[in-house]
Amino acid sequence: MMRRVYAFDVDETLDVSGGPIPLSFLKLLKAEGHIVGICGNWYLLVREVADWSQFVSFFGPLHGIAKATFLKELKDFVQEDAHIFVGNEPHDRVAAEASGWAFVPELAFATHFIGQCAK
Repeated sequence: MMRRVYAFDVDETLDVSGGPIPLSFLKLLKAEGHIVGICGNWYLLVREVADWSQFVSFFGPLHGIAKATFLKELKDFVQEDAHIFVGNEPHDRVAAEASGWAFVPELAFATHFIGQCAK
């Protein structure tokens, strides 16, 4: 099985903050053996979701660290088959490209994932 690292922005990406991606998607990815983490407003997630530690392997960046820097360090030290950042246009795309991660806009990810789950 191809193992991937997924990093999700929170604001307007995950349903906990009005985005199109339900947290159940993250839980499913984790159950499938992928590494799932947060690269964005992680403090909203940990404040609002009691069981976040059951499906989130990492979160960041901390204050003062750019998303691109955080993602680059993750890619350097967590070497898996693919690194995918799911978030908002255009700033999250810029961070993904600067760090060598694939980028998927939140709506495209949700649409594709829902389609795959329906099959």
